[in-house]
Order: sequence, then structure tokens, then C-alpha cells
Amino acid sequence: MESGKELYTVSRHAKERYAERCTGKEAGIDVQAYLAEHEARIQEEMNQMIQHGNLIYTGKPRGTKDESVLEVYIQGLWIILANAKTRNIITIYKVNLGCGPDLDRMYVERMLEKLDTARNQYDTAKRELEAQNRDYRDTIRTGNEQIKEYRTRIRKLEEMCEGYNTVISSNMVTIAQASDAMAKITNTLIGKKTF
Repeated sequence: MESGKELYTVSRHAKERYAERCTGKEAGIDVQAYLAEHEARIQEEMNQMIQHGNLIYTGKPRGTKDESVLEVYIQGLWIILANAKTRNIITIYKVNLGCGPDLDRMYVERMLEKLDTARNQYDTAKRELEAQNRDYRDTIRTGNEQIKEYRTRIRKLEEMCEGYNTVISSNMVTIAQASDAMAKITNTLIGKKTF
């Protein structure tokens, strides 16, 4: 085992699949007997498969309710699924299309080539869009600063307009008082109390 790499735990299900699929044990009593006798060896061998295998994908599986992040390892024709957070091996299975190991290997190679192409497209898109998103975030930040500045100016304009409305109201009272004074003088002049 390489130093510095953390070991994985192995789920009961993965141990059973290992006994069935790697050693050819039939389900049931044979599997349980094999597990009882070789549990530590299964743990070590599955960790060796991960150590010598390739991590081909880390992410959430599509189409399942499980939100766990999976790691998918491939070692030869063996696929190993592990929970990335708990570092627990979930299951193991062999690619077997039913047409022999040569076709199985060719299938795995082609799928890995497709995965590399998809990963390169992902990396390119991610790099380009992250740069674009940085530009958009800068534009948003500038826009928000302008909005804040305009809101301050709007608030000041609203306060100014409110002040002038108060002055206008005060002026209207002064005009009304002057009008009342003229009416009072005129009433006195013509000898009437009211019009």
C-alpha cells in the first residue's frame, strides 16, 4: 500500500459482491463463509485495487435520490464505487458484455476515451465560463455601486423636493393669510362682516 494514502473501509455489500464476483462464490452460505474467513484480506485487496486503479470520476450520480458524492475507480475491467465523504467502498463489479475479455477491454478503453473527451470539454467550458462569470461579477459589482450612488442621489432629491413642498405649503398659508387680510379690509371698507 502506498504511504500517505488513506485506506477505505469496505461495506458489507461490497465484501459480498467481492466474494461473489472476484472469487466466484455462490450467494448465501458460501459467500458468508468466505467473508468470515477472509474479511481482512478482502479489505486489503479492495484497497489495493483502488491504489492501483484510476479514479475516473468524482461526483453525484444522476437519476438517484442519493446526494452522496461518489468516486468511481477502474482497475482493469473492475469498477469500484466509493463514497467520497465517508471513504467507504460501496460495491464492485466487472465489465462483462458477454463477448469475451478482449471486447470488454476494448469497450472500457473506448468509454475512457469518451470520458477524457468529455472531461476536456468540461474543463474548457469551465475555464471559459469562469472567466466570463468573473467579468459579469465585476459588471454587477459596478452596477450595484452605481445603484447605491443613484439611490443616495435619489434620496437627496426626494428630501429636497419634500423640503420645497413644505416651503410651498408654508407659502400657501402666507398667501391665504394675505388673502384673508385683504378680504377683512375690504369687508370693513364696504361695511360687511362676510361676503
